[in-house]
Amino acid sequence: MNHLAAIKSRIDSFYEIISGTTGQVRDWDKMRSLFIPGAYVVICLSSKSKGATATVMGIDTYIENLARFLRDNDFHEIGIIHRTEIFGNIASVISTYEARHSPDEKDPMKRGVNFIHLCQDSGAWLITSMIWRDEDEECPLPEKYR
Repeated sequence: MNHLAAIKSRIDSFYEIISGTTGQVRDWDKMRSLFIPGAYVVICLSSKSKGATATVMGIDTYIENLARFLRDNDFHEIGIIHRTEIFGNIASVISTYEARHSPDEKDPMKRGVNFIHLCQDSGAWLITSMIWRDEDEECPLPEKYR
């Protein structure tokens, strides 16, 4: 498998794991296997009262928070990779996401952009960090990411 295909497969697996119906058991061990030990995720939010804020968490904390949400919510997220840059054994991916309550729902409940960084370790591409921001009125999705 070439590098681009391996990276795309890793990102696609991430979206597949988090997608499903209310209470559906997700493969959290597989989720952990997508990330390098010590990896982290960052959620960037913005509000008129607080301004821009960032929440940084390790993978286990991210999984705990996500699992709580997914116990009570149908959630299906798809990603579209717009750009992948590779230099040696490091890579950066920009991926737009759309989340829906069901896969056949016409309009997404939210969209945004993930910036995902990976490195190749012992032959496998592993996510080292991921940062994302949902689209909102103050920050609409740019045309280039649609």
